[in-house]
Amino acid sequence: MCRLRPQVIRPYVLQVRGESIGAEDLVLVGRLEKHRCDARLGYIHLPGPQVTAWVGVHGGWLGQPTEPQILAAIDHLLVLLKSREVDIAVFHGMRRGTKTTEVLQNWAARWRLWYRTSWTQHYILHIPEDPEFLWKRLRANHRSWLRGREKRLRDQFTGNLEWHWHREFPELEKLMARLETVASRTYQRRLGAGFRNDEEHQARFRLFARQGILRVQTLEAAGRVLAFWVGELANGVFYSAETGYDPVFREYRLGTLVFMRLTENLVHERARLLDFGLGEADYKRRFADDSYEETDMYIFGRSAPGLVAACLIGGLGRLHTAAKSWVARLGALNRIRTAWRRRLQG
Repeated sequence: MCRLRPQVIRPYVLQVRGESIGAEDLVLVGRLEKHRCDARLGYIHLPGPQVTAWVGVHGGWLGQPTEPQILAAIDHLLVLLKSREVDIAVFHGMRRGTKTTEVLQNWAARWRLWYRTSWTQHYILHIPEDPEFLWKRLRANHRSWLRGREKRLRDQFTGNLEWHWHREFPELEKLMARLETVASRTYQRRLGAGFRNDEEHQARFRLFARQGILRVQTLEAAGRVLAFWVGELANGVFYSAETGYDPVFREYRLGTLVFMRLTENLVHERARLLDFGLGEADYKRRFADDSYEETDMYIFGRSAPGLVAACLIGGLGRLHTAAKSWVARLGALNRIRTAWRRRLQG
């Protein structure tokens, strides 16, 4: 998969011995890549220079590391930073309250050149055995209103409205091409995020389809996809990946309708948990029944590119956090988000 991303130089995996302290050997999974130091102010991304980075995958560790093992891994990354083989080290998805996060943050404070993004909620939903469980959680008037949206949409297409739960993919390329017709019109596309029918997505979908974990929920009418939801189902957990709907049909709440049907199918597949994945969104807050806090951490080297990255990512990052907190206190954050997304959708 890394070969399809031109910015990736190579995998870089650390094996940390545990024999001397009576612990198991552990692995810290990451990669070396050319990393663009783009800064963010709200939805605006400011382009920055390219640096060489060691980037840990989400979570990073395979196993539960002890404090000496965490410090040993940090010492190795420090060698990379001091030798200027890399300019920054990035840890994604650091969970609040874990030993790894605590040790890394204490060490980074002594190193001084570091930055932690603001804590964000990572939302999850526990799935019971009742396919109607989400409908039953809605207030009666909201439930009736939402079912009315689906009926009106069905009437618009003279009953030719179809739900499809894809578990097998004999024509995966055609399905992805059909998803692209919707994804290309979403606000996520304007932000450079979401589903894209490119070489990287095609390879990932083929891999997950071969492994039997790919799942796609679609809502279709008159031969066209109106909305979709993509994820992977593994070991009873559905990992939500990408979603989108045709903005022309925004009034019918397609995103919510697709999610409701998705959860019904997950019940039938005996899933026990839905992981909403990275990022915060209103629908995640509405439907999740549990969450935890996580953050990304950056450690900057003292090379010229590392110092520039510290100014851009750290300096503007703190400004972004402060501005976001100020807008949230005014109670305008959700209104701004909604207005901006609708503007991107056109």
